[in-house]
Amino acid sequence: MGLPNLASGSGRSPCCVSRFSRRGSGPVIALVVAAIESHFTDLAVARGAVIGVLLWLIAGATSFGTSLFSYQPRALWMINTGYNLVSMVIAGVILAVWR
Repeated sequence: MGLPNLASGSGRSPCCVSRFSRRGSGPVIALVVAAIESHFTDLAVARGAVIGVLLWLIAGATSFGTSLFSYQPRALWMINTGYNLVSMVIAGVILAVWR
């Protein structure tokens, strides 16, 4: 059993984790934000955004360590973590208003 040959241009992902991160991370983020927001009684748009930013700080800290370990450029980390920031804030706001 060997590693797949990615140089052949097959377009296949080498691991199930990357498949999950492309397809399943959005619902997981929404579930985590919803679980945290369920503990608050009075939710507003601002509080939903703050919850999203706080969750991003936790995830951003762990992703920065991973980025340093894999020698990724800092600009690439900022793009990736900026996407996570926007998605978590939007999820927090939507779930706060929807509730």
